[in-house]
Amino acid sequence: MPAQARVWVYQADRPLTEAEKSVIQTQAEDFLQTWTAHQQTLKASYSIFYDRFLVIALDEDYQQASGCSIDASVHFLQKIEQELKLSLLDRSQVAFWEGEAIRTEKLAHLKQKIAEGVIQADTQVFVNTISNVEQLHNDWQKPARQTWLSRYF
Repeated sequence: MPAQARVWVYQADRPLTEAEKSVIQTQAEDFLQTWTAHQQTLKASYSIFYDRFLVIALDEDYQQASGCSIDASVHFLQKIEQELKLSLLDRSQVAFWEGEAIRTEKLAHLKQKIAEGVIQADTQVFVNTISNVEQLHNDWQKPARQTWLSRYF
């Protein structure tokens, strides 16, 4: 995908098993092959990162997404959530590295976790609001002090 291709990052509320990743891969391939906007095929791809994140990329230079196509992608994700009994659409948790593992905390608990030292200024935090492939490569993971969490340090 080109650097300016649009991305959506979906964070699982727990690590994915190999079997779950296989299900997601099969269903994502099927969905993306038939994903359209105004009856025009979309040029899209996906990746699973760190057994925790499903990232969908769309080359909008080829064809832009529409409201209906975005709704279709949400329905696709909801289907996966129901089938695998996990959450991909919950934006109330922040993911960060804790040693070699990715940990999530609810937004409401972040200030407390910072005060306790669980999250420090240099803790790598996932910024899932990125919007394109270039940001995925360069800005997806940042030290907490360089994110909106900086106000708590």
